[in-house]
Amino acid sequence: MKYISIINSFYPNFSKSEKKIADYFLKEEGNISYMSLQEITKNIKVSEATIVRFVRKMGYKGFIDFKLDIAKNNSSIFLNNSDCYIENIMNNIFKTVSDTKELITKENIDTAISYLEEAKHIYIFGLGASGVAAIEMENKFLRYGLLVSAITDDHFQTMHAATTTKNDLIIAISLSGETRDLIYSLKIAKENNCKILAITNHALSSLSKLADLTILTAGKETPLDGGSLTAKISQLYIIDILTTGYAIKNRKKALANKEKIALSIASKNTF
Repeated sequence: MKYISIINSFYPNFSKSEKKIADYFLKEEGNISYMSLQEITKNIKVSEATIVRFVRKMGYKGFIDFKLDIAKNNSSIFLNNSDCYIENIMNNIFKTVSDTKELITKENIDTAISYLEEAKHIYIFGLGASGVAAIEMENKFLRYGLLVSAITDDHFQTMHAATTTKNDLIIAISLSGETRDLIYSLKIAKENNCKILAITNHALSSLSKLADLTILTAGKETPLDGGSLTAKISQLYIIDILTTGYAIKNRKKALANKEKIALSIASKNTF
């Protein structure tokens, strides 16, 4: 890989802290493209600024540029070994669901459901591919009788955030947890003491720091993989757990509402 060659050429002249970063990057190789800057700083115990200076010293504009270069190299390797892509996709899906399951706890799910039951207004914020997940969550909750609003436009997210109160709940879906427009709106909601439930891939992200509760997903995604299927599946898996858990706790209401919706749709088809 290009970045490995660059690190090796610079290595003799690196400082002690730079060699620490270099050793970690060489050890992790392609995994770096899936990791956040915050995760790396925690693992090797150096500042974010030190890592940014390190990658710039190697000729990159910044950390994202560095990750993108690694992702490009990984993509080339993947394309050259594409004979088993059908089975690879299946294995990736299974692994994503399994890894996500390992990250969740029944206690966190129960707490999230209590947030849903107590909130006066519930909004689901998601942008881009996470916006698709937000709409799916709205659809599933509606069928169980819980009225929620999926907001997938950043301007409207800001407007709704400005009107929230301590009695409201925002479910924020973001794989990276660093989407600037989303974080901006959530900071406004936080000032209003609105509860925030985060569904994200990164425990150390800006989203997690704002949230009252974080439920982690495990769908890996590089800068080249925006909107990847495995990333969405990890989000949809969490959404299914939350909506099913809510329905079980509110069984009578959920069943009655499902029957009403099924009947209304069936009647529409025969109208």
